Amino acid sequence: MYRPHESSAQRPLRTLRPSLGRIARGVLIALLGLPLQAEPSQAECLPDAASVVDGDSVSCTGTNTDAYTVPDTPTPINEVTVTIEEGASFNVDGPHAVSVNDLGGIVNLGTIDVGTDAGAGLLTGTGNESRIENFGDINVSGVGATGIVLGPSSETENESRVQNFGDINVSGVGATGI
Repeated sequence: MYRPHESSAQRPLRTLRPSLGRIARGVLIALLGLPLQAEPSQAECLPDAASVVDGDSVSCTGTNTDAYTVPDTPTPINEVTVTIEEGASFNVDGPHAVSVNDLGGIVNLGTIDVGTDAGAGLLTGTGNESRIENFGDINVSGVGATGIVLGPSSETENESRVQNFGDINVSGVGATGI
């Protein structure tokens, strides 16, 4: 109990205990009221490459460290369009970041980084009537690396196309943009 004529040094410790209890309760209530922090969003491409079918549209978000390759064996999956969304990125050390087959498309609104000799940022496999549109950044490094590659065509009149409105940065001996 507080007595006006006692100094704070003379007050018994028991008068401080209720105050500490109230403080502890207040801190606990305040902590419980704070919103929990969400974990950072996970990178993903949906649908994933293992379940993609002819004609699918794939959306990639977050930071991807693995390539997205539309399957070409045993039966090629065709007419798939992969969009790397704004703010998304691929940072891979494999042969390419994103690859599609015949009649497929890749739209890059994000950032692609590939650091492998002979690596490619965006690639069309067989490339028949495929398209690549780059509005983002593509960075490739390594000997013979290429930012965008249209694969070989089995047709005499291949209507594949590349449109580049973004930046392609290359480094390494023999590296090329497109």
